[in-house]
Amino acid sequence: MPFVRPSVDWYAIAPEIAIFGAGLLIVAFAAVTHRAPILARLHLWVALTGVAVAGAFIFPIWHRWNEGLEAVERVPSYTTLNGAVSIDGASIFLKVVVLVAVVLGILVSWSYLKRENLEKPEYLALLLFSASGMLMMTSANDLVVVFVSLEILSISLYVLAAFQRAKATSQEAAIKYFVLGAFSSAIFLYGVALVYGATGSTNLARISAVINQSQLQGSTYDTKLILVGIMLLLVGLGFKVAAVPFHMWTPDVYQGAPTPVTGFMAAGAKIAAFAALLRAFSVSFQGNQDDWRPALWAVTVLTLVVASAVALVQSNVKRMLAYSSISHAGYMLVGVQVATVKGTAAVLTYLFVYTFLTLGTFTVVTLMAREGDEGHELTDYRGLAAREPLLAKLLTLFLLAQAGIPLTSGFIAKLKIFEAAVDREVYSLAIIGMLASVVAAFVYLRLIVTMFTGSGIDEHPDPADDAARGTHGGGTAVAIAAPPRVKVDLASGIVLALAAAVTIFVGILPNELLEFAERAVF
Repeated sequence: MPFVRPSVDWYAIAPEIAIFGAGLLIVAFAAVTHRAPILARLHLWVALTGVAVAGAFIFPIWHRWNEGLEAVERVPSYTTLNGAVSIDGASIFLKVVVLVAVVLGILVSWSYLKRENLEKPEYLALLLFSASGMLMMTSANDLVVVFVSLEILSISLYVLAAFQRAKATSQEAAIKYFVLGAFSSAIFLYGVALVYGATGSTNLARISAVINQSQLQGSTYDTKLILVGIMLLLVGLGFKVAAVPFHMWTPDVYQGAPTPVTGFMAAGAKIAAFAALLRAFSVSFQGNQDDWRPALWAVTVLTLVVASAVALVQSNVKRMLAYSSISHAGYMLVGVQVATVKGTAAVLTYLFVYTFLTLGTFTVVTLMAREGDEGHELTDYRGLAAREPLLAKLLTLFLLAQAGIPLTSGFIAKLKIFEAAVDREVYSLAIIGMLASVVAAFVYLRLIVTMFTGSGIDEHPDPADDAARGTHGGGTAVAIAAPPRVKVDLASGIVLALAAAVTIFVGILPNELLEFAERAVF
């Protein structure tokens, strides 16, 4: 049988090509030029141009999908690369969210790289390479493509986590992330092999067809084999979304990695992993939902309860935000578990909102850090409202939104998740989720209260402490000068302004986002 080359719709994969091409261009510039400081700005503009070009390619993709949706035949998606890539409303929606995360991640990193003397082109190139994997995962319609995309985004993040080579904690974070990530990838790949052995295909659409046809005409595949494969896929993707009990790497990696990398990782990796979860479990394995939904229910409950409880006892802000990220994954897993159109739309809405909240929060944390990326203890935020009133107010806004306070985007996101659970009559998850929200609110309020108490100037009455800090002893309280004022650069200011605007706007006028998300559902 002669080999037939599959047709390729280059527009369908143009955003991925643009992002990856921009990364290669940065590497090429770095290879043929001296690393002069002026070139760092050139690399920045190449990265931003690559993202802009990728965004421009979204419009013809959206136009073709919209035409198919409005046609008489109402074609909700189209495929390319022999069905390995599928373009539909959800993939377009999530591509936009990924590009937003990339732009914000680049802008947040700019001042950090200058402050830490890490203005190296590899950073931006790795960020773009990781983003190309995230973009591909949003439209991956084949388990092999999902795996390859997962590795592209993960390997780049492993290196970025270790980018601050002078810090032992950064190296430790990268090693933990790499070792556990390799195990999860192996488990995921084994799951792919079992699903292929049961259905004879790795294409998600064909897997769905085999399952549905078998249920109508009698079983023609190994049910136990595919169930084991589904569970292994759940474990592999559960690691990427940091679901309990596959979350052990998250606090250490979030704490040790450079803060902008942590923010990008928290937002981008979740977008990509949830894209794969939604496409696989809500579409391909829909016929087996009575088998996998109980397992996912248990994972969701564990994620909500454990993350909310453990976050209460954290004294490091980055670790606190790590457990907050885990709890947000739990809310999104509620939408996946209900396995309905409303649930999927709610997850898309949550991912959009979560991206802005997370990167806005980590922008403040990045600006607050001292040289060497230190100063992330809770005590370092005492009196922040007196020293930096604007930063304190912005961080308060982002934290209240994550807690789900009304008139913020976080409230809308959680409301849609709970509404989807109640609509499917999964009342247990709705109740547990609301109780977890109450516990999580205490976590955020703890940080908020810390910021608004104290003057930002420490007093040390202990002579030993005075000596350690170079002050005069004698047992008399000596006022220590407050930390220097934080300089908010233009790039970070843009991120903060945009994140705050979206948080408030979506909280007050959410209809446009909700309609877009509902229209985008598979």
